[in-house]
Amino acid sequence: MPVKALFCSKDLGSASMIIPLANEWKRLGNEVVVISEGLAGAKFQEAGLPIFFRGTENFVSAPFTLDVEAALKAIQPSVVVVGESAPCHLEKQLAKGANALSIPLVAVDDLWGGFRRLEARPDLVLTLDELGISKAREVFPGVAVVAVGNPGVPSPSELEMLREMHVSSLESLKARFGRMISFIGGGKESTLKELELLLECLKLTPQPWCLVVSFHLKWRKVTDQSGVTYGEIWTKALVELGERVHYTHDLGINSQEAVLGADMVVAGVSTLMTTDAALGKPVVSLSTPEVLAVLKSEGGLDEVPQ
Repeated sequence: MPVKALFCSKDLGSASMIIPLANEWKRLGNEVVVISEGLAGAKFQEAGLPIFFRGTENFVSAPFTLDVEAALKAIQPSVVVVGESAPCHLEKQLAKGANALSIPLVAVDDLWGGFRRLEARPDLVLTLDELGISKAREVFPGVAVVAVGNPGVPSPSELEMLREMHVSSLESLKARFGRMISFIGGGKESTLKELELLLECLKLTPQPWCLVVSFHLKWRKVTDQSGVTYGEIWTKALVELGERVHYTHDLGINSQEAVLGADMVVAGVSTLMTTDAALGKPVVSLSTPEVLAVLKSEGGLDEVPQ
């Protein structure tokens, strides 16, 4: 008999973990139901998974409500599977609701110790590696923990296809500038400091090269207290690079295409870094106080894992 599971995620990093699990659950003949919000909503729709409820892209600027207890009682899932987006919203609410209704809860890490964001007790933690296992067992000694790697990393056959992909706009940049470095931005608190560190590194990097920047799709459009968008603030930080810096939203490509076409990927912490690492390309993690603060507060880590 098919077993019904409810899946939920908000951010793209979380979705890259949750959607492959949902697809596999469906392939095994089980029933999938989705509750989503944020940028993950479109990804679930593209995957053709049945969506029970989809919230707004940004619950802070466009608030919405969902009666989680009523939704869980209507869906009646045998298990609830949630990601761990930041800031956590529906994933946290569903995790707490599953605890309250004694529904088995599965927490899926896309960051070591990310289960802390849920403020709930999982029955199973699916994590990245041995470090993830250690962090989960520190907090939940009696809970089952399994290292599943990163389901968002392409399979060997998918990697072969990706190696053959060519993004025309990036090919022209490479022909003009030589090496292409791709920066992937994340949180609004950390991106500016990451860019400032990257800029100092680029000043020491022999040319020729160009930089292709991908800002977070949501945070790029959000304004700060002065009414200026974060995208404008971040762009200003790189103005001295002149024609050597280009932006994915101007090139008409997405962050994944920028990563695939890059000779090197640079970020603070991003799930997209795993694709280039799997392809054997150089990947650089920018360690700033802001990145370390996120890892400490949300993952209980004292340093960027090596």
